[in-house]
Amino acid sequence: MLDLLVKSGTVVSPDASIVADVAIEGERIAAVTAPGLFSEARRVIDAGGKYVIPGGIDPHVHFNMPWGPAMMQGWDRGTTAAACGGTTTIIDFAWVQGGTSALATIEKRLSEPQGKAAIDYSLHACLMGPISPATIGEIKQFVREGISSIKIYMTYDWAVDDGGLYATMQAAEQSGGVVEVHAENHYVCEWMKNEYIRRGRNDGRLVAETRPAWVEEEAICRATFLSERTGCPLYIVHMSSQRGVQAVYEARNRYLPVFGETCPQYLFFTNEDVTQRDDGLRYVNFPPLKGKEDREGLWKGIVKGTMSTIGTDDATYPSEGREKIGRTLDSLQAGFSGVEVRIPLLYSEGVAKGKFSINRLVEITSANAAKIFGLYPRKGVVAVGSDADIVVIDPNFKRTIRLENLHGWQDYTVYEGWDLQGFPVVTISRGNVVSENGQYVGKQGHGIFIPRSSGGVFSTGIH
Repeated sequence: MLDLLVKSGTVVSPDASIVADVAIEGERIAAVTAPGLFSEARRVIDAGGKYVIPGGIDPHVHFNMPWGPAMMQGWDRGTTAAACGGTTTIIDFAWVQGGTSALATIEKRLSEPQGKAAIDYSLHACLMGPISPATIGEIKQFVREGISSIKIYMTYDWAVDDGGLYATMQAAEQSGGVVEVHAENHYVCEWMKNEYIRRGRNDGRLVAETRPAWVEEEAICRATFLSERTGCPLYIVHMSSQRGVQAVYEARNRYLPVFGETCPQYLFFTNEDVTQRDDGLRYVNFPPLKGKEDREGLWKGIVKGTMSTIGTDDATYPSEGREKIGRTLDSLQAGFSGVEVRIPLLYSEGVAKGKFSINRLVEITSANAAKIFGLYPRKGVVAVGSDADIVVIDPNFKRTIRLENLHGWQDYTVYEGWDLQGFPVVTISRGNVVSENGQYVGKQGHGIFIPRSSGGVFSTGIH
């Protein structure tokens, strides 16, 4: 007898939508068949009139990270929130300080979510400058052990210089890894910030003026140049500007393996929310929110296929912690909480409003991330042999976002009062129902580490 049968739903992939039954045995999908071929299972979920999609993959979250006087939300609350929002796999970061062992840092970081994570997880190695030859020498080993992506900051005090970025890309290419960059020109940003401070204009609400769109564009072009010279696939995290979208478009138009990620905050808010709201500092992110033309450019990039994924950059802080860090340009905390609302927002504002198809939703929230980061086909697809990570979306279910109904460790949401249509009503992680009707019903510690393969599916056919 089957363990679980999801019957009569519309099973969605990037290329097709078919009405089918999904049969699950243990943690894997045993069959995807015409409706009615299976009659018995220990549990049957009727998905008639609903969409059955692969579990969401959020490739960009920050859980359980101390930051000055504030702490980001932990693995337990963060992954529970993810599950309730239709995400079954997250990728966090192991922050490797300059001069420390990447292997030791990764091992320590991997011990943290054990027994706490509600869904499956993996890590990116985040190499912070300055990068030593010893750190470069460790890349091959940690890629072989399943950490096949490396993040580099091109800005902030822990920025990696161009030599370090080049060396990292060389080693990643030789090992089958992918390099991610936070793309902003560090030296220009610092110059502009210091000039504003020197002139007595230190209000944190001015942050977008000190980090304009073209500093993102320049950094993307520079990273793309090094990516092309080394042959290393390049992934641009949390893109915020129309200029950035154009730079990625030009790279992909030359068939380079360059992939762009944006986040819900850049799709739904602009710098006016920072400068004109009484609580505007809650809308600060790095890179900062920009103008309406940038928001429109990002939407077009999603619809036309220039952008490959939508992560969240979830960095949830309590209000008190943000206030302690500061409100000025030289003492300013950024961060949005979004892991629970990512898929509901994108379905309601994207699919339900006709901006893109349900197939495109699957691409940008699951399939493409699985392919880029070495999770495919274990994750990112509803197919025989894949992990039974499945989300059932009811396109007619309406809900208003309220703080009290969210599961993350947060004391406010910038989406308070938003009326959405279309919600995940069932989330299944490796064959186990972990969320129903917006409530977590799984077992604490259910999530496991998923090692990722090197040499992901880097075809520029990903879109």
